[in-house]
Amino acid sequence: MFPIDDLDDFDAPARPRPPRRKAAATPGPALLVIHIERGRATVLGSEGPFEAELTRDLAARQRTDLAVGDLVRLDPRGRIAEALPRRSSLCRPDPGDRVPRTLVANVDLVVIVASVVAPPLRPRLIDRIGLAAARGGCAVAVAINKVDLLGDDRSSLAEADESRTGFPVVPVSVVTGEGLEELRSCLRGRLSAFVGHSGVGKSSLLKALLGFDVATGAVSEGNGRGAHTTRGSTLYDAGDGTRIIDTPGVRAFGLSEVDHDEREDAFPEIAALECRFRNCAHAGEPGCGLPDALEDGRVTEARLDAWRRLR
Repeated sequence: MFPIDDLDDFDAPARPRPPRRKAAATPGPALLVIHIERGRATVLGSEGPFEAELTRDLAARQRTDLAVGDLVRLDPRGRIAEALPRRSSLCRPDPGDRVPRTLVANVDLVVIVASVVAPPLRPRLIDRIGLAAARGGCAVAVAINKVDLLGDDRSSLAEADESRTGFPVVPVSVVTGEGLEELRSCLRGRLSAFVGHSGVGKSSLLKALLGFDVATGAVSEGNGRGAHTTRGSTLYDAGDGTRIIDTPGVRAFGLSEVDHDEREDAFPEIAALECRFRNCAHAGEPGCGLPDALEDGRVTEARLDAWRRLR
């Protein structure tokens, strides 16, 4: 299976492979990629999922040019030869490399799954994934999982509310069912991707939303097996036009350089500040509009902290 960095160590049973399909005589219709391994991918055809090899040229570029969610075409030999232009993507540079790796393609919504107890909340990771998703043309939401572990004290959720992240936030619990229907409403009719730190419970959350255990059943014969076990991105069909891509857990999420316009788009309340100088760094310059905005609530300290971390 095509490896993705930042996975936790585990021993998982091998994923059963779909049957190979004989080479097509002529290029067929666009096919949806639902799982990827090194040098091959599983695609969804009219008769169900099947596995096809990549051409040598595409295999050499598959980290950037092929991802779950891509639409692809086969060559006359039945190999995946090209991915069609994308409408959106979520990318990040490989560790130690500035070349971006595409994690998912053509998604409508990236759901950043986090928790506040086990593992603890990582606001910086939310900032980075959210910015990468927004720059790739994806809408963003945050699902704070395992809120049942908080008991009656919900004060720690303030670190991850919408005023802090800039995105819609849904507290959820697989144990109590809290927030599941609200999250289903966000996902309904969309192709979404679940992305988050290892151990936040993405696979358990998927099981609750999909209605089947991703360890054994899936539209795409997937291999998710609970926390720490997702070996590669896999697309699942929840019915009624709702599809979800489960991605491996990450320990870190790098960003290529964030330019001025991207930061302005991600923090419109800071971009709207009226300052004496156009290139104001909001660090105590004369005529800076930040102090007044902080005082009247137009900018929160949490959002300012996030903006500064991404500079």
